[in-house]
Amino acid sequence: MWQEFLSGFIEIFLKAVLPVLATALASLVAALITKGINWLKSKLDLQMQFILNEAVKSAVLAAEQVHLVDAAIIKKDYALDYATRWLAARGYKIDLGLIGDAIEAAVLEQFNKDRAAG
Repeated sequence: MWQEFLSGFIEIFLKAVLPVLATALASLVAALITKGINWLKSKLDLQMQFILNEAVKSAVLAAEQVHLVDAAIIKKDYALDYATRWLAARGYKIDLGLIGDAIEAAVLEQFNKDRAAG
């Protein structure tokens, strides 16, 4: 008797609370993306921002097209390596941390753009 009542209560509670939590989490992710992008912009001049942005766009697209295992870590490593090689081929050397942060921001931004459109 109590188990049925408790189970029903938990189900109703979760149905009411989970949408609110999901919305709050999406807002937090969007705020973190904005903060990360602004931080990156403060570290680089306009030309380097453009170059990094081009490298990251190419790297993220390449990681999606090679049909790697769907593990996010493997795709991020591939994209990081690709962006680093892309920049090096053009004579640029940017801190791996900045490249990694830019890749994370680009992926999160793309993910949220797809969710907003859907």
